[in-house]
Amino acid sequence: MNRTRSVRLGCLVSLLLSLAGGFFLFERYQTRTSCHENQPPLKSIHVTIDPSLEEQFVEQSRTFAFKHGFRLDTVAFDQPEDSFRIRMIREDVEIITRSPSTPGAFEIGFYNYDCVHPTVASDIEELASDFRTFMSEIPNVRIEE
Repeated sequence: MNRTRSVRLGCLVSLLLSLAGGFFLFERYQTRTSCHENQPPLKSIHVTIDPSLEEQFVEQSRTFAFKHGFRLDTVAFDQPEDSFRIRMIREDVEIITRSPSTPGAFEIGFYNYDCVHPTVASDIEELASDFRTFMSEIPNVRIEE
């Protein structure tokens, strides 16, 4: 009987510790990401290319992400036709590339990703400059701030 009671008590303590740990991790995540909603980009870049070179744009984005330690997520949308989003995430910065309805036109936004230790625009100037360098390898590209 003591053994059964000890097992139950052990299970109860394990459950309570798991719940407390889960709550702590959830609170930490909430604190770290609470500033993401409706925040303006720290920096914006507009890139226009020939629509036939969109695959090269995606490849240049992939190479840039790899060089700078970003996790890359590419999503293609059915509506509007040929629209997609590229999301690059690092613990300090998030870069979101959207392809609006105009073929070959891209809007790139550099955002703070860590709400606890926010990144400021001056901290990402070198990163944005390197992004422009990668995109400038695409023939006849037009890059605007």
